[in-house]
Amino acid sequence: MAREKRRCEVSTLPNTLSALLRLAVADAQAAAQMPGVKLSMTTWYERRSDNNGETSECHVCMAGAVVVRTLYQGTDGDWNTYIGFIRNTDTRRGLDAIDDMRTGDFHNAAEVISQDVSEGQFDALTQAEELVSRYYIHELDGGRATWDTYLVVAGMLENVGL
Repeated sequence: MAREKRRCEVSTLPNTLSALLRLAVADAQAAAQMPGVKLSMTTWYERRSDNNGETSECHVCMAGAVVVRTLYQGTDGDWNTYIGFIRNTDTRRGLDAIDDMRTGDFHNAAEVISQDVSEGQFDALTQAEELVSRYYIHELDGGRATWDTYLVVAGMLENVGL
């Protein structure tokens, strides 16, 4: 039976920070439950092999989780499979914004997706950065804030139209 090719639909990624952040949290939490997937905030997507050369785990960060859950819907591709999706400018910007928000750089995330920001929204971005910084967990595999922190921040951003 021929394997059906999967493809990226550009419209699958939201165009606001709050919606991107909620999607990333949901996909990361779901990816963490997938067999053979490990969250690792240092890499977008990397299939790692065991000592016998067999693929043992697929390591993904928050942006990578969106690739394997929302865009491609699987971990059976190699990096070249995924890079085709990431080459799309709008998709790449959305994934870059997710990675920026993971690290707490909300001002840059807004700039990356070309979201105009008012003075009140600027203040909300600053508050988001402070909150993520306060609850950021530094780990050997990168780091991130708690999922609940990101969801609180998504609500803050949504309340001001971001």
